[in-house]
Amino acid sequence: MKRLNIFISRTVSNKSPFVDLLKSNVNEKVNLNIVGQSGISFSPLPFLLNKNFDACCFYSKRAVEFFFDGIGEGQQLLKNKFIIAFGPATAAQLKTYAIDADLTGSGKAADLAKDIVAHFDGASILFPQAKNSKRSLNPFLKDKFDCISLAVYANEIQPLPKIQEFDFLVFTSPLNVDAFLVNNSLHGKIVAIGQTTAAYLKEKTKLEIITADESTEKSLASSIVKMLNA
Repeated sequence: MKRLNIFISRTVSNKSPFVDLLKSNVNEKVNLNIVGQSGISFSPLPFLLNKNFDACCFYSKRAVEFFFDGIGEGQQLLKNKFIIAFGPATAAQLKTYAIDADLTGSGKAADLAKDIVAHFDGASILFPQAKNSKRSLNPFLKDKFDCISLAVYANEIQPLPKIQEFDFLVFTSPLNVDAFLVNNSLHGKIVAIGQTTAAYLKEKTKLEIITADESTEKSLASSIVKMLNA
């Protein structure tokens, strides 16, 4: 029986969208081996919000979680603010706090920046984010808005050990790329969750990088299925 080895840089359960879609679409005669392991540790940071803002943009699910965990009146604070989610998974996380995003991107910074300029007419945008955030929207928005960075959690590299060769490597952030490269080299077919991660991978290798259409596990899995069926 043929074996298909897939690595993804986050912990995934058998019921995750990534695993579920692959199991449903990969030939049953193929022995599917999925290894999920993150190379990043996360911890809350104390923060003080002392600036007024007109909009709030969340880059990730964790930014949402740590922001609301760190500030007791999150829902009230965001009342009447223009809410932006970098991708669908982030928008879904906001809904768990009874917050509906006014604008949701697909994980592509340039496209979302254009939509922000088109739909938001305020002056300042708050960005709750990781300490080591790539701030991928800032280059597109800094000349048009006051971009307020607010570090709400720390994200530190935990180097991944030497691992086997995989048919597919799936990366969910630039930091996870760094954690992987401490003891491993890039190989096989490589999939990135978004343009920021893809651009970072292209700095590290000449191998082709496939970018998921959206920054979701389902879209990552769909990218692999498309390549398998090509």
